[in-house]
Amino acid sequence: MERTLTRYIRALRSAGAGVSTTEAMDAARTVEVVGWEDRGVLKTALGTVLAKSVEEKAIHEQLFELYFSREAAANAAAEGQPGEGGEPDAGRPGGGEAEPQAGASEGSEGGEGGDPVEALSALARGENPGQLAMALERAGAAAGVDEIRFATQSGYFVRKMMEQMGVEALEARLMEALSRRNAEGEAEAEALMGTRSALQKQARAFVEARFEIYGRSAQDAFMNEILAERSFGALGRSDTERMRALVERMAKRLAVRHARRRKVKDRGRLDVRRTLRANAGHDGVPFDIIWKIKRKDRPKIVAVCDVSGSVAQYVRFL
Repeated sequence: MERTLTRYIRALRSAGAGVSTTEAMDAARTVEVVGWEDRGVLKTALGTVLAKSVEEKAIHEQLFELYFSREAAANAAAEGQPGEGGEPDAGRPGGGEAEPQAGASEGSEGGEGGDPVEALSALARGENPGQLAMALERAGAAAGVDEIRFATQSGYFVRKMMEQMGVEALEARLMEALSRRNAEGEAEAEALMGTRSALQKQARAFVEARFEIYGRSAQDAFMNEILAERSFGALGRSDTERMRALVERMAKRLAVRHARRRKVKDRGRLDVRRTLRANAGHDGVPFDIIWKIKRKDRPKIVAVCDVSGSVAQYVRFL
């Protein structure tokens, strides 16, 4: 359970939520009180202690749905031991003690001495969804899928997961079947290719779910950093939406900074005469403080508009 909560907090931090150590400790105590059984209560409780702003609330809402499921909450309540018929969610973190060849060991009907290719075939057929989910989680943990940072890494991690699940034995059997050059070998090869394709599809879905949890925000931050350093002339149409989000973020920071500065300036200097006059009924005790404020007229704005195509990129930014 501790690992489940710790990795969820890590996902929040990766997505841009500033979860402090104190808040993480509060979350652990909160989970001890509310438990893992009621998914709605758990979501509300974690949102209360981990999200401090509207933006962080939105991050929590999105990540919670990706990270948890009813099965994951039930499994966490059972000390992380999934039931025989349960199907953990793809977003539920796997244990760090994953064993290589997870698919072969978990899916084999005959135990450790069973055929690893037949075990993978059973997993691909979906005969036991719980076993398939456990095999994917163990293979993902062994392959380090949680470290994904870019969508282009998906293929690499899918292959690593397939290797951890024992696909090399299946591919060796596939090559042997193709080498026979007869109808029986072709039929077996076709079945093996179907098994590999089904497992690859499941592994890709697992990797994509992990990317949405751990990698999406890191990729966006990297792309924003590159975009912020790019010249206006090099901006393309695909950069418009990302640039708009960057400008909005910059505007918020400028607005907050201006508001703080204006709040200090608006106080001005103490107006002693008006303060004493206003507090004459209080024996001169200054209950109501009056400040000298210099009022400035609104500035007149002159707009110069250039509608030529050479400044189109600058117009989008402004």
